Amino acid sequence: MKIQKEKDKLLAELKSYQEMDAFIKGIPLSSEKTKNGKFKGDFHGCIMQTYDDPVEKFAKKYDIDLWYCYLTKRIFRGMPNEESKKFPYESIEILPLNFDFNKIKSPFHKEVLIKKSEFIKNAEIKKTITDAAQLFDVPFNEIDKEAAQEAWPAVIESAPLFAIKSAIVISWTPTEWSSVADENHHMWLRDLLFRLIK
Repeated sequence: MKIQKEKDKLLAELKSYQEMDAFIKGIPLSSEKTKNGKFKGDFHGCIMQTYDDPVEKFAKKYDIDLWYCYLTKRIFRGMPNEESKKFPYESIEILPLNFDFNKIKSPFHKEVLIKKSEFIKNAEIKKTITDAAQLFDVPFNEIDKEAAQEAWPAVIESAPLFAIKSAIVISWTPTEWSSVADENHHMWLRDLLFRLIK
């Protein structure tokens, strides 16, 4: 997002949808309409008023990194209902114009991996995850692809596939967590993201 006028217009639209209770988790676009005739839906579907690739269209229209758009979609869907209604507005309001997302991608992924490793009991798997987290010690666009590819076989050899999926690929919520823990985790992700942007 490069122009303040464009950001202000988007924020006004987001606030309007928020006040009409138009944001619905889990479905890009609903058949239910708001009082102004727009369809209700999730964060990006509601704003773009389309079921077809709303996240990609949102990212392109507002010149916001696709990584951020998919991340905010995932966080939005996992938050408690009352918090999720405010999140679309907050996630755009916090963004400075011309923001370089590469400054936050690596710290975000590293902190998520470190947090995930806290729940791993197996020392070998925990070490593999913390070693993998070290790849994010540089800006995201400067990660040594060769080092990342070399690390991957070690991860596969030392950890069961379910641990790779839950910790390395960041599956967001372990299956044994309750829905409250899931919501708390998504609130933690939101707080982490906002802290890194500030």
